[in-house]
Amino acid sequence: MRKLLLLPVFVLALAASSPSSASTPNTVVVNITATGFTPSSVNLQNGDVVVWKNMDTASHQVVADDGSFKSDVLAPGAEFSHAFSSAGTFGYHGAINPTLRGSVNVALTRWLLMSQSRQTVTYVTAVNLRGTTSSEDSGDTVVIESRPAGTDEFTEVARTATFSGHWALQVRPRRTTEYRAVWNNITSQVHTVNVKPALRLKQTGRAFLWAYAQADGVRIRHALLQRWQRHRGWRTIRVLPLNRLRQKANQQWTSFGKYPLRFRHGAILRLRVTRAQAGPAMYGPAFSKALRL
Repeated sequence: MRKLLLLPVFVLALAASSPSSASTPNTVVVNITATGFTPSSVNLQNGDVVVWKNMDTASHQVVADDGSFKSDVLAPGAEFSHAFSSAGTFGYHGAINPTLRGSVNVALTRWLLMSQSRQTVTYVTAVNLRGTTSSEDSGDTVVIESRPAGTDEFTEVARTATFSGHWALQVRPRRTTEYRAVWNNITSQVHTVNVKPALRLKQTGRAFLWAYAQADGVRIRHALLQRWQRHRGWRTIRVLPLNRLRQKANQQWTSFGKYPLRFRHGAILRLRVTRAQAGPAMYGPAFSKALRL
């Protein structure tokens, strides 16, 4: 009987020692008065939110000592909120009245992991992103944000839900892109997917070759035609100008050309685009699949 009584006591002790919520962020309110911030120091878990409310009759502005956050000038009754995703101690002060000071102490109790199936892909090839959260809950929302090459900010591109703390989805980047996951104000590490131009070489009849290049943010104007030589490997034999062009929305280019070229039966050819041709938005060098004539 004594052992049976100890079991619920043990369970209650575990519940008391764990955070109040493993996944849902908490909100802490700090009032701004004429004499200072109340409370002047608060303790949080990473992912929690602090809301500063101006309870004074004068305007105030909240500024982090390290510049990580800054409110607008808050009129009486206005408020400002900030989510703390990383651990540490963050001091802040009043910009209008610098004698007003406070601090936020953030403990690392939540985490979000993300991995990618491939680091380098060809244009519009699928990449699997997956990860786990520190919570084992199901149904939590994980937001995927991307920052394609040539852009300045991360924007949302997809959402998915967790199952027992695990999540997964698929993306198709059109140019070299950085991805990150966001869950309950927690941000994962940034992962980069390098994207190469898509090249294709095909033969029509025995007398003509077609060369195609697809890319985003750059027009491929020519491709190197290479031939496999048994003892020398791949050797460039001609530069093929890609004079014909199809353009889609969002700077997606398809350039191609038709060439009256004859080769011996059994010759092995491919296309090559250099790193410089790929430009800053794409990754190189890129190659087509080998074509045996």
